[in-house]
Amino acid sequence: MPKLKKIYQLIVNQIFIYSSFLLAGIIIYGCNTKSVQDKLPENQNEILSKVGIRQSDVDFTLVLESDTMSRSLAFYKHKDSSRYHHMNYQFYSEKEIWLKDELALVNELWSIAEDSIELNLKSLMLGYPLEYKDVLQNQIIAFRDNPEWNDINQEETFQNYKLMRDIMKTKSVYYPLDSLLETKGMAIQEFSTEKHGYVPREELKKLGFDETLKIPVPFMVWIGLKKN
Repeated sequence: MPKLKKIYQLIVNQIFIYSSFLLAGIIIYGCNTKSVQDKLPENQNEILSKVGIRQSDVDFTLVLESDTMSRSLAFYKHKDSSRYHHMNYQFYSEKEIWLKDELALVNELWSIAEDSIELNLKSLMLGYPLEYKDVLQNQIIAFRDNPEWNDINQEETFQNYKLMRDIMKTKSVYYPLDSLLETKGMAIQEFSTEKHGYVPREELKKLGFDETLKIPVPFMVWIGLKKN
């Protein structure tokens, strides 16, 4: 875990640099898109016509953008390596977001990347539970119904990060990510989290749950991967 956390920290430093650039607005590079477009079936051209590609010595990023939303799927590698080991998905939208819907797009962009770069993914980031309605529901149910978690004193519970991560993994709170990974020959190995809090009472009430529930939620989530 210490080695993985060190790698994650290096990745986070890179991701933060690109995050502000993405949210400020990204220029779509049509000339870069055309070389990838020829490799895809005709029925994917409508999606692909809106995809921009940005590449540097350490990242390969695919971008979709409109007036009301932006999506970015970035792959990261070390400067002296040819294989990309980390994937990060970011988005901005004025509407509520469901992971099950976003994964269809992630899969499309991921397939484009597979045709363009060499992947050896060890980890990924998709965002944190509060960003997705379905993931948040899964998170709430997983901890509300877990007897081991509920038997722990509340003060001790909040500090038990290992148990929290184990529950998130065993209860598949990011489902259906598991299914997508399976098609890629991978599975979730572990969760690593930082910046923890509780699900806000208003979110619990909005989703029809008891607003007095104490449901832990991380605000940074890395997902370690393994080959199936």
